[in-house]
Formats: sequence, C-alpha cells, structure tokens
Amino acid sequence: MLQVKGEAEAYAIEAKAKAEAEQMAKKADAWKEYREAAMVDMVLETMPKVFLISVAIFYLISPFCTINLLKVGFRMPRRREKNI
Repeated sequence: MLQVKGEAEAYAIEAKAKAEAEQMAKKADAWKEYREAAMVDMVLETMPKVFLISVAIFYLISPFCTINLLKVGFRMPRRREKNI
C-alpha cells in the first residue's frame, strides 16, 4: 500500500513538472513573438522620420554640391562626344 501511494505521488509530481515546463516553453515563445513584433513596429514607426530628416538634410546641402541632384533629377548628364 505504501509503494502504491509513493508511485502515485511520484506520478503527480512528474505530471506537474511536465505541465510547468510546457507552460514555461509557451511563455518563452510568446515573449519571443512579442519582442519581434515590437521591433518591427519600432522600425516601421522610425523609418519615415529618418527618411524625412535625410531628405531635409539633402535639400539643405544640395545648393553647395557641384551638381545639384534635385535639379538634374537624380541622373548624371550624358557625356557628349566632340566631332572632329
């Protein structure tokens, strides 16, 4: 009778440990997904601001460049061949 009681207790402890391990694994997966989603959200929120700042800086420095890319349309002028 004592052995049966011990086996039952061992089975209950094992079942509880397995359930806790499964719960911890699910929590870890949830935190991983949350972290990835938070990073994507942060990138998508930050990119337009970085782009606007870059455009503003480019607009401010473009008059000082030897070739004004805003006026050229982001293309270099074609080189002309001289007829001899």
